[in-house]
Amino acid sequence: MLARWPKQIGPVYGSWNAAGLIANVFSTWRVERTAPFFARILTTSTSGEERAWAAMALGGAGDRQYASVLRKATEDEHLDARSLAYDGLVHLLGPEALSDLRRGAKDPSERVRAAITGYVFETLELGYPKPRWPPASDSLIADARALLTEMQSDPVRIVSDSARHILVMITNTPRR
Repeated sequence: MLARWPKQIGPVYGSWNAAGLIANVFSTWRVERTAPFFARILTTSTSGEERAWAAMALGGAGDRQYASVLRKATEDEHLDARSLAYDGLVHLLGPEALSDLRRGAKDPSERVRAAITGYVFETLELGYPKPRWPPASDSLIADARALLTEMQSDPVRIVSDSARHILVMITNTPRR
């Protein structure tokens, strides 16, 4: 479905935003049998946007045997593919993805690094109405805070501001 998605669908001609909606559906439903399909797109497509949405959908499919495919995609030349590969790892591994996010915090693209701050918050699932993982431990929250505290020193303002904002969110969001 994603590989043949018409490019003219979406708010802007040539947009893959509609494909992102499809990727979100698979992330919500966690349809493991779709993982080989998305892994094939992620590893063979010449389109960075296709690889990006495939990475997100692959993580959302929930088949942990594809974690290495997503980790390889964090080195993709296309920054959105790298960013959504980290998102896919969070969807796939939950709190276990924090070590991958540490690597992402050093990505050459400030857009990827800024996205990492939000993914760190997602690993905690604070305030989530339907969490997938056990409640975040004090240790996990401390590790997330430590990473975000480091990211406050990023020389690019959008990254440092985002890290600061997420730290405030962690403080202000009730734990389950």
